[in-house]
Amino acid sequence: MNRVSPACRSRRSERHFRAHPGVLAALLLIAGVAVAQPVPSAPIRDETETGQAAELMEKGEHAQALLLLERIVLIDPTNAGAWLDMAIASHRLGDHTTSEALLRHVESEFNPSPAIRAVIAHYRDSRGRSPASAPAPPLKPRWTGELALLAGRETNINWAPGIDSLTLTFGGTPVSLPLAPEYQPRASNGVQIEARGEGDIPLGEGGLRALGHIEWKQSRPAAAPEFGVRQFQTLAGLRGTWPNTDNGWIVLGGQQRVVLGSNTLFQSQRLQGVLERKLLGCRLTGGLEGEARRFPTQPILDSRYRGLLGGLACAGSDIQVAVNIRLGSDEPDGDRPGGPQRRADLALVLQKPLGNNRHLEFLAATGYARDRDSYSPLFDNIVRQTRRDILRLEYFHPLSSGWELALRGEIQRQQSNLDLFNIRNSSLLAGIRKAF
Repeated sequence: MNRVSPACRSRRSERHFRAHPGVLAALLLIAGVAVAQPVPSAPIRDETETGQAAELMEKGEHAQALLLLERIVLIDPTNAGAWLDMAIASHRLGDHTTSEALLRHVESEFNPSPAIRAVIAHYRDSRGRSPASAPAPPLKPRWTGELALLAGRETNINWAPGIDSLTLTFGGTPVSLPLAPEYQPRASNGVQIEARGEGDIPLGEGGLRALGHIEWKQSRPAAAPEFGVRQFQTLAGLRGTWPNTDNGWIVLGGQQRVVLGSNTLFQSQRLQGVLERKLLGCRLTGGLEGEARRFPTQPILDSRYRGLLGGLACAGSDIQVAVNIRLGSDEPDGDRPGGPQRRADLALVLQKPLGNNRHLEFLAATGYARDRDSYSPLFDNIVRQTRRDILRLEYFHPLSSGWELALRGEIQRQQSNLDLFNIRNSSLLAGIRKAF
């Protein structure tokens, strides 16, 4: 293997990187999105908040409990216990009209057991009003949101590979090209802002609901603002339940956008159809998804993804677990290096309530991708294989006025049989979060 000085590098490569000074960092950031993107975990915070709501109701803090319960049914409208607790909390706050509407919703949508019907009758009798004495008003739309302000340090803000040189093959001869310092990992302190909103709107009788989700994130490294990343995502769709069952379905469509500096790196439009089923106290999901993926800075990477998705979320007395999986194929629109790609993604989420509204969240995700064709003659016609792993631990501690202290540590690692795609990044953040 030959090692050449910068003055003896391939003239073609030199012209390319000089003409596009940010192309390597941008391509590697794209690789983090396009190569192996572990599936986001299904939200199971509703199970953690169920315990928190129960604690608040035991303390007589019914208004705060009601806010948490509204978030729970927004995430999972099939949670009959949360709907019943909302009716009880509303009753204890003196809002008997809303309580009656919620009790009727439990009766009509969940076919409650005799024991639950006895609880419903108890709260009706305790206010001396029969269910037929007046029509219950329709359920109201529900809106929730979160805002988080975080600061900390990240070890690889430019998503550079963990190598000092890049080995390319020219005419059968391997040549080692040293990477300039600007193409190597850069650490920096920085700030991050996250905002999220969700809506759940009842559409008449029968449990049909309109869903909406919007999410925005922005990071700004102090040492290199040009590597600040903005992410924006929206989802909208419908959710329904099968008559007289706890089972349901969801249809969602949405889009996502990732911007580095002033350049849009990634855009996608996604459509999902999912069936839900309650199984032994857990929530089982399965469905299909399709996604059109666009890379404005590198159109050769444009593709269409199709695949299966599934998940299982369970809640125990002191821990909640969710597992999600995606299996699919990513077909390029053009002559993308490596050609079509098979992908498999797996994510595990654990949540651990600690009492007094404190809790831990842990995420472990992995994704594997394999190209069908060789990547490039410059890389000795190797068929690229890539694995990406994410480990994240978060701790939340209540403060005042609904704010929480948030601590987050995260490690991301991408490994490949092509050194160019070996990337590692870690971050440690602290800040505050508020739920609305």
